[in-house]
Amino acid sequence: MSPRSPAKTATVLLYSVNGTGLGHLTRLMAIGRWLRKLLNAIDLNARIFFLSCSDADFLLARNGFPSFKLPSRMALHAAAIRGTTADQLIRDYAAATLRQLSPDILVVDTFPTGTYDELLPILGEEQVTKVFIYREQRADYVKGRPYDKLLANFDLIVVPHDEGSMDLGFEPPKNVQLSWSGGIVFGEREELWTKAKARKTLGVPRRKTVVYTTAGGGGDPEAARTFGNVLEAARGLSGLHLVVGAGPLGSQPALSGRDITWTRYYPISRLFRGFDFAVSSSGYNSVHEMLFFGLPAILYAQERVADDQWGRARQVADAGAALAVARPTVGSLRAAMRRMLKPELRDRLSRRASAMLPVNGARRAAEQVLSVALPRMLPGTEFAKLDLADRVA
Repeated sequence: MSPRSPAKTATVLLYSVNGTGLGHLTRLMAIGRWLRKLLNAIDLNARIFFLSCSDADFLLARNGFPSFKLPSRMALHAAAIRGTTADQLIRDYAAATLRQLSPDILVVDTFPTGTYDELLPILGEEQVTKVFIYREQRADYVKGRPYDKLLANFDLIVVPHDEGSMDLGFEPPKNVQLSWSGGIVFGEREELWTKAKARKTLGVPRRKTVVYTTAGGGGDPEAARTFGNVLEAARGLSGLHLVVGAGPLGSQPALSGRDITWTRYYPISRLFRGFDFAVSSSGYNSVHEMLFFGLPAILYAQERVADDQWGRARQVADAGAALAVARPTVGSLRAAMRRMLKPELRDRLSRRASAMLPVNGARRAAEQVLSVALPRMLPGTEFAKLDLADRVA
């Protein structure tokens, strides 16, 4: 079958768990956007769905992805629903969804079998191309996870980091391909708004030094305290306007006052040109967005079971692409923010940040997925031999 023959449907299912932030969801949406572009470019009708436990699933519809929602563990606990009966109900619902969708491609981020082991039935389906997105994790966490067994039924592992920049911590199964995409970001540089438009949207003064602060997607329990420390640190400096990115999952009361703007805008990266610098947690998505879009940042770490945020912050700071503080105290933040008032430092950090992540790995990840999936979907077709330069905007 020629890739330019009448349209054939390609069904893709992206699976995201619920997280403290939005990393899993955002990373998959970034890949999903490029899968849609690439599949449509070769005249395949892309049907891309999400199956997700994320409590930020409303973002999927806003970004053009229909979804099937599973309750998160957090939502079940809040409703005092526990036990094997609830888990089995969820597995049955997921199994019915998987049967009806009958995807050609399954892409799973971070949790190979799903939150409730609801992906186990489809992992045994040989006709489905199964892809696992493996973001760097703490060594002690990886040791307790039997990834060699969990990933045995996958066809491809995509690592959203530069090749050789990290140790996987496990030996990939011999029958599973391994590829490195580089850092993945939701959005492209050409999608950023101008400085004037971004500031007008937020309603912030033109001549102020605008500082964006974020604790990630909004689910961190320490976010309110950290925002309070950032606010107190900013009060000791003149000419600053603080934009607090509460995150779609945030539930803390809004901060208000002079020179403070509270926002849940998503994707906030679209407004990055309106900021002079950022004070940010060091989650995967936050850091990679600031690197890719060249936003100078002061990075701090949140405590996570699987994610070494301080290690990430130090790596970026050691490369001269950001400043890092071990703890986001008022004193440490104020000292770092005072340094950031120097335009020459911000310019240098911005250049080095962009150099650390010159290309968004989302397209590369999508290409890697299709390089494995297409020969199954269209026998005789090799993705690497398709000329897409004039068909993908």
